[in-house]
Amino acid sequence: MKFFRRNKKGFTLIEVLVVVAIIAILGAIVTVSTIAILRSSEKKSVTSKLSNYWSITNTAFNQINKGFTTSGSPTKDFLKTRLGTDKIKLGTDECPTLSNDYIYIQYTENKKSVNQKYTVTAIYIRYNSKYYYTTDGKSASGPKDTP
Repeated sequence: MKFFRRNKKGFTLIEVLVVVAIIAILGAIVTVSTIAILRSSEKKSVTSKLSNYWSITNTAFNQINKGFTTSGSPTKDFLKTRLGTDKIKLGTDECPTLSNDYIYIQYTENKKSVNQKYTVTAIYIRYNSKYYYTTDGKSASGPKDTP
């Protein structure tokens, strides 16, 4: 019987497989948690950007509405100084195809109202190759499928 009971040092194949399986399970849990954290931080970053753009754009539109500017309507030149970028597109339709770092401002024109002639409807941005937008300036929706 001593032949079968050698004093070998090391691990059996089963022990190694169990350890590898445990490490794989822990790795999967860490990966899923990391992806969730990254998505959450991306959403927070986009929400912050869109909220900032919304606030600045609303202020600019209010200046136009009240006649404090020489611009009688929203123009790219008027908004680029306020938003700090010349990568701006304006329109009354839903967002068309948008390149990276561009901001698309959708607005409505109410010809009957003097104080609220131009109103921001939505702001779209492309962030990490995904479309995000806001319609209230407080929350970001998306990522939206590429149009």
